[in-house]
Amino acid sequence: LGLGVDFMSAGGGNPLPGDWATTPAGAWMRDNSWKYGWINSYPLGSPENPLWNEGACFHYEPWHYRYLGREMAALVHESGLTIREYLWEHHTQVDPTTGEPLATPTPTPSPTPTPSPTPSPTPVPTASPSPSEAAPSPTPAASAASDGLDLLGRDAPMLLTVIGIAAIALAGLMFALRRR
Repeated sequence: LGLGVDFMSAGGGNPLPGDWATTPAGAWMRDNSWKYGWINSYPLGSPENPLWNEGACFHYEPWHYRYLGREMAALVHESGLTIREYLWEHHTQVDPTTGEPLATPTPTPSPTPTPSPTPSPTPVPTASPSPSEAAPSPTPAASAASDGLDLLGRDAPMLLTVIGIAAIALAGLMFALRRR
């Protein structure tokens, strides 16, 4: 979905040799990221096997965060579950008799509505039609749609991702400046 980000600290090098969550930036992310809509995708596992998280079905990655939005991140954070566990528990339909997950329904295509004809005014006869009468110009809405300017529709997740990344980058910059 393009909503996951691997973070690392400036000058910190590859986060793999150590535990990035123990660095100042990593610790701040661990403790505060959920307030800004970000959740660590692959947190520490159990004390017996901390590098494998059974609930996330993946190994520990303290630098990998996913943007969920503030409301959903708060719910996941408060639950104490991983993202995967939370989604399974709250968004999977289960057969009440067997306890087995129900199959996701296959959406049926909606019929495409046929636009009704728009009555046009009766033209006044002229000697010859002008070029503007011969080919109507597109409406402003049609022009905007054909240009791909749909910032609040299909581009909203990308816009939110960019805003989220910019907010975290700004928070990191403020943290770095405050340490000076």
